[in-house]
Amino acid sequence: MTEEKQSYFTKQNDKEKQSKLAQVSNAALALTIWEKGCSVKEKFSTTEFDRNDFYLYLSSNDKSSYINKKILYAFSINGVNYFGKGELNDLRDNRYRLDCSDDLFKSERRENFRLLTYPHHNSYIQIPLSDTEVESSNIVDFKTKMSQTGLFKNFLEIVGDDVGDIKEGFVKFRVLDLSVSGLAFQIGEIEKETIEEIKELSPVFVFFNEEIEIPKLEIRYIIPMIQKSGVAYKVGAKFLGIDVNTDQHLGKLINSAMRNFESEFEDFIK
Repeated sequence: MTEEKQSYFTKQNDKEKQSKLAQVSNAALALTIWEKGCSVKEKFSTTEFDRNDFYLYLSSNDKSSYINKKILYAFSINGVNYFGKGELNDLRDNRYRLDCSDDLFKSERRENFRLLTYPHHNSYIQIPLSDTEVESSNIVDFKTKMSQTGLFKNFLEIVGDDVGDIKEGFVKFRVLDLSVSGLAFQIGEIEKETIEEIKELSPVFVFFNEEIEIPKLEIRYIIPMIQKSGVAYKVGAKFLGIDVNTDQHLGKLINSAMRNFESEFEDFIK
């Protein structure tokens, strides 16, 4: 589920298209083929690319049902999804030729879409707070699961009772939504007083299927949330200093949890 409902697709020029198809072939990446409106999707391995005629040569363990048909195809490079239209021709011995001379599009979703992680995904963030900050703000002690003030008796319900392993000097909060450029997480009234005074946090650790270290987090806003019990706030934050590899890896994790890109591409080209 996402805050936005649609991706948008950018048409690649011939040079860009040639580059991406060559990358797919050289890395022997997987390619998905299907017919518009059909739920059956077939997987192929890429073996060779003809730069002159824009032919992509494929192989498969099974006989394709899309031979000599106009099809749609998709592949992913470093977490970015690409989609095209083409025609699949049979060669022999489960080898095929895909005519890719038609348009190729890049999905812009990974930079512009934010995945809502709660309640469908188990995701959290650990942020560094010193002992002085914890004591002065009376933040709940995760090890004892007791609030130091008693004013926040619903705190464990808000942040989730399954606190798991927490790094020394860090406090853990539930992530509400996540993108490659930032996230939002949930805090309580007492935490708000401390975090309002903090502009940046470094480093932080985000868990989404696996733990990812983010060099620096910039606090952008704190807004109240409607809560049945207790007081809660949504903190919006931006990632800073994230390197290319981490950016690409996080994009892959988010894209894997997104809704079906293929159906959106079908809607786009209708």
